[in-house]
Amino acid sequence: MPTTLIFTSFFLALLGLSLQRKHLLSLLLTLESMALALYVSTALWALNNTSLPIMAAPLIILTFSACEAGMGLSLMIATARTHNTDQLKALNLLKC
Repeated sequence: MPTTLIFTSFFLALLGLSLQRKHLLSLLLTLESMALALYVSTALWALNNTSLPIMAAPLIILTFSACEAGMGLSLMIATARTHNTDQLKALNLLKC
């Protein structure tokens, strides 16, 4: 039962990632919800297995998720300072 809820939350976040393309902050929040669903699923998987290397997998995913959040927020601040907005339509990749 919990695994279906985790997969549902992951795919809802993936759907939100594909539909919410207005602000960079909403895009980062959906990425964080996907990382949270991935963390919970690996934590439940590690509870079922008693191997020591598998027990470290949720901590590794949580560490990468925290690094991803920090990098995403720093990129959002940098683009908001240079473009004066966080809307994705203002970001033009062809312009330097």
